[in-house]
Amino acid sequence: MATLAGMIWNGGGMVTVRAWPVVQETEVEFVFPIIKRYGGVVALPDAAEPVLAGTKAICDLMGRGKTPDQPLPGLVRLAVLLNLAGTQGLKPDSFDLVVILHGDATESALNDAAYRRSQGHDHPSGELIDQLVAAGVKINVCGQSLLRKHLDPRDVRPGVTITASAISTILNYQSRGYPYIPSH
Repeated sequence: MATLAGMIWNGGGMVTVRAWPVVQETEVEFVFPIIKRYGGVVALPDAAEPVLAGTKAICDLMGRGKTPDQPLPGLVRLAVLLNLAGTQGLKPDSFDLVVILHGDATESALNDAAYRRSQGHDHPSGELIDQLVAAGVKINVCGQSLLRKHLDPRDVRPGVTITASAISTILNYQSRGYPYIPSH
């Protein structure tokens, strides 16, 4: 096995030399058992901490993708979670996952035509949102963010629910025992 040597500054005026094994590059096959084209995973049947049936969470999404053509990273994380569960033989109805879109993520709640008018390009999260909704994920958008951004509530994508606010949605789900997952 090859090794990679390096020096680590220990802060006390001395340098420690270490060697780490180099892992040979191997072909990895990503699978998409529940959410197609997004959140590909590698099946790891013997790994610790598998996804548990009955998992529930409220996911707070308020940012955008790094580039305009990328879907919201938080939505992709949910696709990863569902696809990991799928490699374990779990079905989407084994979970209760909730999303609240607000801030810079608000426009993601729009239908494709409205998103294109608002942003000037195709909706990078549209197909992913549709698949997540079909898999039982509850997608919500903050009504306050929607109106502050002068977006028409009639343009919200089918399957997305308008809530009174992001903060009330988060607090209500947390009071029902849903762990909070922030994602910017």
